[in-house]
Amino acid sequence: MLEKVERRHREKYCVHISGLLHRKQYTGVSQSITTLGNGGSFAPRTGAFQNGHLGFGSTGNWGDSTYRFSLTFEHSYRDLVLGFTSLQNQPPPDEGWGLDNVNVSLNH
Repeated sequence: MLEKVERRHREKYCVHISGLLHRKQYTGVSQSITTLGNGGSFAPRTGAFQNGHLGFGSTGNWGDSTYRFSLTFEHSYRDLVLGFTSLQNQPPPDEGWGLDNVNVSLNH
């Protein structure tokens, strides 16, 4: 799960798998989510699993949100490198984020 605190900014979060971008999501005043077609423009907190439950408030577009997402992909390399990035420019109390319950499984 991606857990975040947001204050009206439009922040970018990305998931990279072995150097390739697999998910990009802008959150805040409006959202763009690449796994929902071409990205588009969605209302704040679109797709959030929960809002306002982490103790950072929940006023309009502000507060905390939790997002759940799943990625399925082909991978044939020996190693797997997962990367999670954000382009936040404020300290954690204003724009903090974290990951919880990251699971990786292999089907062959």
